[in-house]
Amino acid sequence: KSSLRNRLNIPAGQKVILYIGRFVPEKGLDLLLRAFATLDRKDAVLLLAGTGPLQDELKGLARDLHIEHKVIFNEYISPEETCHFYSIAYAFVLPSITTKTFKEPWGLVVNESFAQSVPVLASSCVGAAASGFLEDAVTGMVFPEGNVKVLAEKLGVLLNDPGLRHQLGKNAKRRLLESGIEKM
Repeated sequence: KSSLRNRLNIPAGQKVILYIGRFVPEKGLDLLLRAFATLDRKDAVLLLAGTGPLQDELKGLARDLHIEHKVIFNEYISPEETCHFYSIAYAFVLPSITTKTFKEPWGLVVNESFAQSVPVLASSCVGAAASGFLEDAVTGMVFPEGNVKVLAEKLGVLLNDPGLRHQLGKNAKRRLLESGIEKM
């Protein structure tokens, strides 16, 4: 954990809000940046790991929102490396939106986060949230698709309450362990 934090220049006391995935419109990353900007937190950073056609646009938006110093863009990480990134995460956010050609069918990153006891904030269109696997205020937090204000509010609640974060993470891990292939 220390090695990765050092490599990414993340001080020990900073809470890491993580996203891993493609930088494409349907992932709603512009909404995540806007929500994070409204928080004005000195104790949190946003770590976006991945690549895609929106990378330069998202970097520009972070500059426009004056949060470029609190947002870390990391290139693609291999599946073997993801575990290390989850290990430093305070929370994971999947802000997907529905487009004409896409609706988040599940979000495997939800399962990966749960395996590391990391609570997930996901939009209501994410399949894992729509199915009840990711349950609001039990295994994570669900916010209305595209709603920056509610995403920011839920992020703020989680950042202000480490006890809640711990409980959601514990519940998430238990949910994953209880939901084997047979049950799913």
